[in-house]
Amino acid sequence: MGIVVSRMNYILPLLNLRNFYADFGECAHHTLGSALVKVGTTEKKLGQAERDLKAKCMSHFLHQLKTFLDGDMKTISVSICDAI
Repeated sequence: MGIVVSRMNYILPLLNLRNFYADFGECAHHTLGSALVKVGTTEKKLGQAERDLKAKCMSHFLHQLKTFLDGDMKTISVSICDAI
């Protein structure tokens, strides 16, 4: 089941700043530039981890729901129809 999450989260727009942080860090040659590069890298990792978590949760939930609907729900609906 290949699920692609195309919705952006709140961290992903900040990743564009990472390039600015890197350029600023190279030009500034001081602690602030280095810290900004680390922040940008960490934001990138957090954004990727959040997307992976959402994709895995969605995949597992949908698989369980499909299994329930294909198996147990059909049995339940047949039982209800037979009772009527």
